[in-house]
Amino acid sequence: MPAEILVTRDDLGQDAVFILQYLRESQREGRSTHMLDVRGFIASSVTLEFSDYLKFLRKFGYVTLDRDQHTLALTPEGDLAAQGDPAAHLLGELDEFFADKLKNGVVEIQSEEEERQNLAGLVSTARPPPPPEDLTPMPGPAPTFAALAGDLSVVPPAEDELFYVRGEPIGQGPHGVVYRARHATLGTDIAVKELRDAASRKFHQDPQELVQRLKTELSSQAKLKHPAIVGVHDLDLTVPQPFAVLELCGGGNLRAGLEGLRGVGLPPEDVMRAFAQLLAGLAFAHERGVVHHNLKAENILFDEMGNAKLGDFGFGRLYRIGSGEGPAFVDAAAVGYRAPELLQKGAAGPAADVYALGILFYEALTGNIPGRRSPLPSKVAPSLSEKIDDWFERMTADRPEERYETAAAALGDLWAAYPDGRYGSPGVAVVRTAAAPSAAAPKAGGPKSQKAVGRNQN
Repeated sequence: MPAEILVTRDDLGQDAVFILQYLRESQREGRSTHMLDVRGFIASSVTLEFSDYLKFLRKFGYVTLDRDQHTLALTPEGDLAAQGDPAAHLLGELDEFFADKLKNGVVEIQSEEEERQNLAGLVSTARPPPPPEDLTPMPGPAPTFAALAGDLSVVPPAEDELFYVRGEPIGQGPHGVVYRARHATLGTDIAVKELRDAASRKFHQDPQELVQRLKTELSSQAKLKHPAIVGVHDLDLTVPQPFAVLELCGGGNLRAGLEGLRGVGLPPEDVMRAFAQLLAGLAFAHERGVVHHNLKAENILFDEMGNAKLGDFGFGRLYRIGSGEGPAFVDAAAVGYRAPELLQKGAAGPAADVYALGILFYEALTGNIPGRRSPLPSKVAPSLSEKIDDWFERMTADRPEERYETAAAALGDLWAAYPDGRYGSPGVAVVRTAAAPSAAAPKAGGPKSQKAVGRNQN
């Protein structure tokens, strides 16, 4: 029986606007708007197949399709819709076009071949061939494929097939193992996270529900384009070992960094700059209705320059201990960062993320989780402003009503404590552009133990 996924009107509206926004940005920045290229970027971030959305957007005049060149273009109405939330008439059109799917509440997941056939039916010819190449030989001996590929023993991908070369593991947790990897075609370094099989976790959860939940949560993170949020580049749920392709953060995570210091915190200046960055990323997510609710030291990552990034949005909501709307899976490693309302099964919002980030701030500064009698930040690090003590206590207040409601509010008070802008100001972030000589992050090298992963792999 084909797998099914849940579908709602709100999901379809957000997906349609997301596609229009991507087209708008692509047109403005000169990127390809070829039908297959657009599909390749957004396919893992939307609920239905790309062909379904394309038919809808064409029918109601939001995009045009050049059936010979296979390129997409926004109409004036599509450009307008791309600049905001779905208008009432767009939602009404969704109700009309997707009436059967919305009535049932679930749709079958199509095979890759079915999607290719649907897209082929929208155009008049096969994909146009690329422009003629300049075949003038270069001076000297012709390079071999092995020389061009470097140390990668990779079989060239089939047409329209994307795969990656997996290297050594660089991290693991309750949800999966992260490997250093490389894009087989572009040669760029990436991270591949292979998800653990839910069956091995002894959770009573419908696999179809898990697939939909995984797609929903990773799609939410993929849409958060911010320097302080780990980028999600791809997702494949069709292979025996599902995986996500992520931005590679060559500086490791906060847990590993603190373990290397053996109970001593990071330099106060580095901590303040990193947490200003993290609050900016979290504020960006909160403003778009996305909460994390599983922040822990393993999910705070650093690039090679030491800039901080948030990872694993929504992974704490993937697994449930029962069917339906039962309690979410609780990661034992993250309990120390969980706001009281999360542990009490009450309603929780952005303030729960603020609490977790406050606990992580203290741990990064001192090397230890704060307790009731722990000294305040300025006592541990005299170089910090005493205003940071009040800021920290408000971030970690037990009662949500006494805490900052959002990361943006907490970030505003951090900036106010340092009006010279050393840790940023509204609309301005402070980032490192070179690694510190004494603490240079290890460079992200190529894979060592290699394994090809990707679409349609057996």
